Amino acid sequence: MSNITTYTHFQTIADTTWTIDHNLGKKVINDVYIDLPGDGIQKVLPAAFEYVDDYTLIIPFSTPHTGRVKIAS
Repeated sequence: MSNITTYTHFQTIADTTWTIDHNLGKKVINDVYIDLPGDGIQKVLPAAFEYVDDYTLIIPFSTPHTGRVKIAS
């Protein structure tokens, strides 16, 4: 049986780069979902974000956004 760990990041200040310190301890992320006001919940594909290390990932945007991200590992 696998143990799924999740982390939710809240981006309260609009920015084009969200740096997410998830502290999950691994780069292998199963799912990343983003909830943008007015756009609803969308799945983020791995090519759309950058791994910094086992504890941090970055999601870039072309325009500043607020919202939240849920990560499952």
